[in-house]
Amino acid sequence: MRSNLHRSLLAALAAASAAGALDAQSLAERVLDVKASYQVETWPLGPVRDGLVLDALELPGLRPGPVQSQGPLVGRDFFAAGASAGADPLLHLELQVFDNSEAARELLVMWLAGLSSPNRAPLDTAFGVDLGEAGYVGPSGAGPKAFSWVAFVRGNVAVRLLNVNPLTAPDLALPTLADRIDTAIAARAPLAAGAAVPKPEVSTLAASATSPVAGAAVKLDTAVVDPLGGTPALAWRVGGAGQGYVEHRADSWYLFTTGPGTLTVTLGVVGSTGTYAERSIELTVLDD
Repeated sequence: MRSNLHRSLLAALAAASAAGALDAQSLAERVLDVKASYQVETWPLGPVRDGLVLDALELPGLRPGPVQSQGPLVGRDFFAAGASAGADPLLHLELQVFDNSEAARELLVMWLAGLSSPNRAPLDTAFGVDLGEAGYVGPSGAGPKAFSWVAFVRGNVAVRLLNVNPLTAPDLALPTLADRIDTAIAARAPLAAGAAVPKPEVSTLAASATSPVAGAAVKLDTAVVDPLGGTPALAWRVGGAGQGYVEHRADSWYLFTTGPGTLTVTLGVVGSTGTYAERSIELTVLDD
């Protein structure tokens, strides 16, 4: 279940469309339907903020796991406060901080377009909360107070909460938890008109060797700056014709090369408020 939740949004929607979950409509057609039926153009556009301070977010009864990302889409699992190591999460949080409110609104539209039901999702206000500029709730059949998901947009921040398994956690109060997150976002001061959203910076990304022989461990020199001086989360990607993976050892990050070919090594960084930046380098791994 967790691996499914951590897919990129577009990959998930494409898979749903291919499987017929979007009623044989193309994704583009479904998006147009959502925009019309939900009257998206009437949703207000809220002010731009710098995001949500992830490490300051406290959800009652829940313990946060590590911050993850699929590009700028940030994810975080939450576990029962007293859960043992290896326990399954109860809640999965997704959020993305955009440069403007229009783009955040489009992600909420995409989430709604990905629903299998052709019916409109219920408004958040039907469940006692009023989230951001637009919010919707997905009740679950697992119980009278069970919820599958809640999604909303607050200015330039799009947020979705997923109950990992409503059958085992039918009392997980997603609307209340979403309201707590929304309040934390709204508490951030709006940015000045025209000001750029502060993002982390990968100021240094360099390899100790650019043409290593396959099997070599290549030390990676990195430096990352968080705009608020907080602790950023790092996410590595390795792509290309070659093969390899990145792991941390006692003194540094290392690229462990396992096959020849060109490699692109990308360091993605999630800032302390959920903003995202990345930087890439290329290496040519030689055949041993």
